[in-house]
Amino acid sequence: MTLPRLKHNPNLFKGLLDPLIERYHRPAYLDSDPLGIAHEWKDPRDQEIVAIFSALLAYGNAQIIRRTLRALFDRFQGTGTRPSEWIKQYEKDPDATLQNLREEWNGIFYRFNSTGDLVLLFELIARSTLKFGSVGEHFLRFYDPNKPGSLEESWSAFIEDWSNDARELKRPGLKGFRYLLTSPKDGSACKRWVMLLRWMGRRDEIDLGLWMEGGLLVHSRPLCSADLFMPIDTHTGRITQYIGILKRKQYNWKAVLEVTEFFKKLEPNDPILYDFALARLGILDLCQKRYRVEICQTCSLLPACQFAKKQRAL
Repeated sequence: MTLPRLKHNPNLFKGLLDPLIERYHRPAYLDSDPLGIAHEWKDPRDQEIVAIFSALLAYGNAQIIRRTLRALFDRFQGTGTRPSEWIKQYEKDPDATLQNLREEWNGIFYRFNSTGDLVLLFELIARSTLKFGSVGEHFLRFYDPNKPGSLEESWSAFIEDWSNDARELKRPGLKGFRYLLTSPKDGSACKRWVMLLRWMGRRDEIDLGLWMEGGLLVHSRPLCSADLFMPIDTHTGRITQYIGILKRKQYNWKAVLEVTEFFKKLEPNDPILYDFALARLGILDLCQKRYRVEICQTCSLLPACQFAKKQRAL
């Protein structure tokens, strides 16, 4: 099977990608992903809060991210309360609730983000929930599935709202917080928000689908899976380059659109179906930056892998 044939026949690519779905798109692999933490909560209101934290802190090593999330949310479980109950407490007494959170989360931080950043993130989630009913309703208030580009527009407006709110609240020493607020306007890959949209805009045994029709948290403008974007990070970016899907060298918003358009040819109604499975190859170290016979020869993507072809020629 030659690469030109694959490029011009998406169905041939499906034949290489579908075995990954069968093998890795399974709940057993949620323990390798930050999303698995959100699955530990059953109430959709709790899941939304935990999922937002899980997605926005998803930079770096997956297991370290999960440990940080556990440190945050084990504190809720330890006090016998749920994240959504803290929002009710915030509504009654914002200052006392935030002070309690600072004390509960004292000493917890993750890379660029301090305890103060995490408390501010909770405060913005609480404000959106109290004003709009859920963060999803706020995020999607300008979304129209019949209008191309409206998801990006609604997303950018949401980030602008949160940025303005963060400035108005005037919390001290929060330089790292800006790192959490990205949108397509920035031109970056926005991997963490794109990934959150996948979690909220798909529904199966992996993804939560909380912002879809019937997802309980969004009623006015539910999110359609066909409008989602492929998350591009160090794993999916490298692998899609290896198999000839991504031509660009930089992992930016144009790269996201390029890869998404390819996958729309395979699954028009669910273009990011393959994301979780592809990411497992990188997260589980099953696609390395060198040719390994014991790994590469068993990979269903080998016929399309330009990297393996070059490595074997050396």
